Amino acid sequence: MPNRLASELRALAFDVYGTIVDWRGSVLAELSALAARKGLSLGPERFLDEWKGSYRPAMDRVNRGEAPFATVDAIYRARLAELLAGRGIALAAEEVDDLPEAFASLLRRMLARDPAARPTPREAAEALEPLVAAVPDRLV
Repeated sequence: MPNRLASELRALAFDVYGTIVDWRGSVLAELSALAARKGLSLGPERFLDEWKGSYRPAMDRVNRGEAPFATVDAIYRARLAELLAGRGIALAAEEVDDLPEAFASLLRRMLARDPAARPTPREAAEALEPLVAAVPDRLV
């Protein structure tokens, strides 16, 4: 007897943030590698917490009309620049841009308005392989 639910199911959606996609581990690996290359005392975990914690307050300012709309990329990029400057860390623009870009380009494609422009699950998994490889001993 066929499963009625399966025959009526038209879409299955779920949140992959932190479940399938290990955003935190990938960005921590990038921050740690940057700190090692530059000889910085960055404190990657605390730095990442401060960086990630910037989104909600920034969107609250937008929602109250105190700031113009900004994309998540713009919010994180601005906060990253503030955090680096606050620690006296000077990086080339491309070094700063590489940190959030490690994950952002795939996320933008996955959230494309046009479903045909979104990567297939296989393409998304393949795009995540370099990020996963940067985080040894972690399951993603």
